[in-house]
Amino acid sequence: MSASCDASTPYYQEFIAVAESLRCPVCEGQRVASSDAPFALTVKEDICGFLHQGLSAEQTIARIETSYGADLHVEDDASAAMLPLVA
Repeated sequence: MSASCDASTPYYQEFIAVAESLRCPVCEGQRVASSDAPFALTVKEDICGFLHQGLSAEQTIARIETSYGADLHVEDDASAAMLPLVA
């Protein structure tokens, strides 16, 4: 799968959204979107390829989870972070 994703790609915004919703397990505290680690680059290539094939963002995330594990997806963490702290 060798599709290229850059700002001129029609599905670039979806690419960024998916990459931002995934944690990079080899980069402490980074998302796949902001990491240049080899693992993250591979995942970004996969994301781009799935979107290029016509998969939706949700289908792409599901494929990434199947390939690399569900623990990469962090979208639910954002809602947990919004909860008020109880003293």
